[in-house]
Amino acid sequence: MNFPQWVNRAPGGGRARREVVASNRLRYLLHKLALEHNSLGSVKQLAGSVGMHHSTFSIYIRRGHFSPAAALALEKNFGPDVCKASWLREPLTIETTTLQ
Repeated sequence: MNFPQWVNRAPGGGRARREVVASNRLRYLLHKLALEHNSLGSVKQLAGSVGMHHSTFSIYIRRGHFSPAAALALEKNFGPDVCKASWLREPLTIETTTLQ
């Protein structure tokens, strides 16, 4: 998967810590999924579609990982081709490709 450059950067620029990169990857993945799921691209609506409160999503994003149950709920709802539970539990293990 290719992530935008901001995913690997700290808020003030420079290289981000692992926790920040994990959080940024989740933020990117969930916003992308929200854009595909609803016309507003609303993460709040995305959370509601799996019976979670949007603040729960925010907590998971800040922590840099979803709980196994929450990750599985998203995978079951959207399918593993769209949203893999393993990506949500361990976003730093997502393989990235380099554009040439």
